[in-house]
Amino acid sequence: MELLKVKKITSLEKVFPDQEPSGEGMEDVITALKKETVSFQMAYYWGGERKGRAQVQVTADDKEQVRVRSVRLVPCEYPAHMVADEDYLTTKPGLYPDLLETLEDDCVVFQEDQWNSLWIDLEAPADAAPGTYPVCITFTDAQEADG
Repeated sequence: MELLKVKKITSLEKVFPDQEPSGEGMEDVITALKKETVSFQMAYYWGGERKGRAQVQVTADDKEQVRVRSVRLVPCEYPAHMVADEDYLTTKPGLYPDLLETLEDDCVVFQEDQWNSLWIDLEAPADAAPGTYPVCITFTDAQEADG
C-alpha cells in the first residue's frame, strides 16, 4: 500500500476523513480571467502507522498569487432535520470539513488512515497574458510527528 495518496478535486467537493473523494468534475486545466481567483483542493490520504509531517511547496508563475490553507474538520451536531430530502451529503452528526486554516510553517500533519485536503487559491494578475501556467504542489520532508 502506498503511504501517501493525493488527488486533485474541485472546490465543490467535501473531503470526509473516512471517504475517498470522487474527483468528479475536476479538469486538468482550470480557466481564470484577469484578476479572478479560482480555487481547487488537493486531497491526501496517509497510510502510515503513525502521524506524519510534510512541508507543502507550491510552484507557480511568479505573477500568480497563490494561497494554500488546510481544510480542518469541525463538529456538527445537527446537520439536518429528521425528515430531509436525498440531496444532503449526510444527515448524521459528526466531523465536517469546513474551516480553512493557514498552514503553520507551510507544514501539514498527516493523520493516519484519513483523507484530508488543502485548499488552494490562485489569483490571476490583472496584466496576465493568455496562456497556460502550470502549478505544481509538492509534499517534501515527510517524517513521523511526535504523538
